[in-house]
Amino acid sequence: MIPDFENWLSNPHKEILLYPNEILRTPAKPIIDFEGLELVCQEMSKLMHTKRGVGLAAPQIGLPYQFFLIKLKDKEKVFVNPQIEYKKNRETTQLEGCLSLPNIWANVTRPKTIKIKYQDLEGNWQKTGYDGLASRIVQHEFSHLQGILFIDLLSPDELEKIKSALEKFFPEKNSNQP
Repeated sequence: MIPDFENWLSNPHKEILLYPNEILRTPAKPIIDFEGLELVCQEMSKLMHTKRGVGLAAPQIGLPYQFFLIKLKDKEKVFVNPQIEYKKNRETTQLEGCLSLPNIWANVTRPKTIKIKYQDLEGNWQKTGYDGLASRIVQHEFSHLQGILFIDLLSPDELEKIKSALEKFFPEKNSNQP
């Protein structure tokens, strides 16, 4: 089992990392050893449900690996080492939020349709396509694996609307981030 998995599973105080934690900005590493991954995903699921989320990526819990889980229509699905292979040109703009940026919502433009290749919990390669809200959730979680947050995709106008809310995440007063 990956030592990071053992350490995380043994921690009784599992939390979701909050912006601006640097792990959220770090591209994740591929999973090679699947041992313990299912246990980690079960615990992630509990955490996601506690926070009333519909998706959670490994970097959000401090694990720098390429996997995430989503919940669609009361079914959960795990994506390991995912690769988005196709994005349809047609885009939609919709309100998004993130468990790592609680209480912040903004309009994000993303492709409406995607096709994704990924490994399941046994390491088998799968391919599937998503449209609409499911596509948006998968893309949001996939972005976390690249070190990208939804606030990075905002138009200048949308970013301005949430600027004061973002500043609350910084203890020092004069941050220029998102």
